[in-house]
Amino acid sequence: MMMMIKRLEIKQKEMEDKRLEQQRLFEIDQKAKEAERKVKEDERLEKMMLFEIEQKAKEDERLEKLRIFDREQEARVAEGRGKQSDGNEAEVPVGKGVDKVPKMPYFDEERDFMGSYLGRFQRFAETQKWKREHWAMYLSALLKGRALDVYSRMPPEQTSRAAR
Repeated sequence: MMMMIKRLEIKQKEMEDKRLEQQRLFEIDQKAKEAERKVKEDERLEKMMLFEIEQKAKEDERLEKLRIFDREQEARVAEGRGKQSDGNEAEVPVGKGVDKVPKMPYFDEERDFMGSYLGRFQRFAETQKWKREHWAMYLSALLKGRALDVYSRMPPEQTSRAAR
């Protein structure tokens, strides 16, 4: 009987050791899974940060291009403002106010269709007797949002054709 009790105690001890070993393995497995989750989360956050940095750099580059375009356009207007008209159609007479925004509604991409807006702009420009080479500058003053972004990325020779 003693022997049997001893065997039972040994068996219980083995079972308890096995249970503790399984619990230890389970805890190790849980810690490994948690560490893996943290690594994946860190990778995801790093990717998000890199994406945001990249987007910020692209936006900064786009804004710098717009600033350069605006400065170039202002320089062209200022240069033209100082010239006197000597019969050359390309020159802007002094005091003509070429740099003012036309009295026409801004282009609204949610309400207006570009084709019909350009048609209306053309009729308006013709009734105002604007020189065609100035149309692009006037049109650029009336654009906003995506339309202005697209216009500002166009080369100058293409913008003057687009306004016609």
